[in-house]
Amino acid sequence: MYETIIKHGKQNDVWINDQNRRRRTLKAIDFYNTDMWIYLKHRINKMYPTTGDKVLRYGETYPLTTRVIDGVSVLFQNPVVLDIDKDTLVDDFNLMIKTSKFQSVMNKVNHYVNLTFKVGVMPVYRDGIIDLDIITGDKCFVYQDKLNPTKATDVFVQIDALDQTPSIEEGHIGNLYVRWTNEVQSIVEIDTESGNIIKEYNAEVNPYGVIPITWFSDSISTSTFWPEKRNSLIETNEWVNVDQTNINMVISFQSYSTLVIVGSDDDSKQDIQWGPQALIEFKGDNYSGTTPTADYITPDPKLEQMQKALEQKKVDAATSFGLSANAYRSDTSQASSGYSLKLMNENLIKKLQSSRAPYTASILELLKLMMNVWSYHSTTKVFPEDTIITVNFPEITYDASPLETAQINAIRLSQGLVSPVMLLMEADQDLSRELAQELYIQIQADKRLAVTNGVAKLTDAVLNT
Repeated sequence: MYETIIKHGKQNDVWINDQNRRRRTLKAIDFYNTDMWIYLKHRINKMYPTTGDKVLRYGETYPLTTRVIDGVSVLFQNPVVLDIDKDTLVDDFNLMIKTSKFQSVMNKVNHYVNLTFKVGVMPVYRDGIIDLDIITGDKCFVYQDKLNPTKATDVFVQIDALDQTPSIEEGHIGNLYVRWTNEVQSIVEIDTESGNIIKEYNAEVNPYGVIPITWFSDSISTSTFWPEKRNSLIETNEWVNVDQTNINMVISFQSYSTLVIVGSDDDSKQDIQWGPQALIEFKGDNYSGTTPTADYITPDPKLEQMQKALEQKKVDAATSFGLSANAYRSDTSQASSGYSLKLMNENLIKKLQSSRAPYTASILELLKLMMNVWSYHSTTKVFPEDTIITVNFPEITYDASPLETAQINAIRLSQGLVSPVMLLMEADQDLSRELAQELYIQIQADKRLAVTNGVAKLTDAVLNT
């Protein structure tokens, strides 16, 4: 009996912990989407129980999460290069990549991984093409493999509405899910209090033999399926919103003075009034003979220090993700060349390079899965199971300034490393060698004509003096 109670208690603890994980994930997504007002309201009312509504008049949210995540999510800024070893299937493979919007989906996945640490991608055959559905951690839960907790034996993907419910509310955890195992696909109803399955129906054989979801993360899990870390950026953004709200209130208070009367005959108890034309009265002492006074007071907070501290908080959050302070501030005055920009983003570049390995493994797994789904449903082409795919990430590049480019090209020309025709082809990728040669000949002809015209005009000027 006691063993049963303990086992049931542990199951409840696991379910509660997973619900908290899902709420944290949805909160991070809300913050990225700048849907933060309900969280600011909750935090302000908790901090100022009696005056929260008044403070919220000055409420403001700041898109720190959006700026930082967009700034660091550049792994797929240039399309990843994909190749297969079957020449007869190259066109079909490229068509599958194009119609599935693979490159755009990978860019979105990179954003979600940086935001929530782990995200799934499911290939789905719809209307004759492969679609790629992104499954964020707030929309699913898993049963972990007891022998290898980093793997899932069952994946439950929520299919009832939750997108419009902020994570601070209780109603965002739904009860209707698609359940995937290697053997079966079914619909299940879940008890949201315990996580137990209430009902399972529409069970079908899983035609793919594996759970058709590929998981992406920027690191390799060692002990659990879901990464055991939280995104500190969200907590920082929440405090930035509170600080900005307080600063707004301080600025507003400095815009006017408040009249304070000491020695009033008014016996009524009053709340402290805020805003222009507000009046604060303190009842006088009839026995002391104190003369009533009236004075205006104006708050004098250290506003400049508050704003500097707030800005530093934003910069610290950005640099913790690998962005430089100048990059976060969009300050290019400190980096006018591509080389300087590369140095400025050295930490970010190192982070991107280290994340290529786990991404490559997941991309290969996803492409294999896409080909299997396509081969199962398509009546025309089939991708053989022994198809070999290669994945190559292009290097992160930073454009040089026009002056820097001109100087470098002049050095390359003087040392015989390039020809003028090659430089023209570099400047315009659509130029063939033949067209570049013709353009160079035309440029030289124009230069000679300009010189001839210049000499003629100079001669005419001399003769006419």
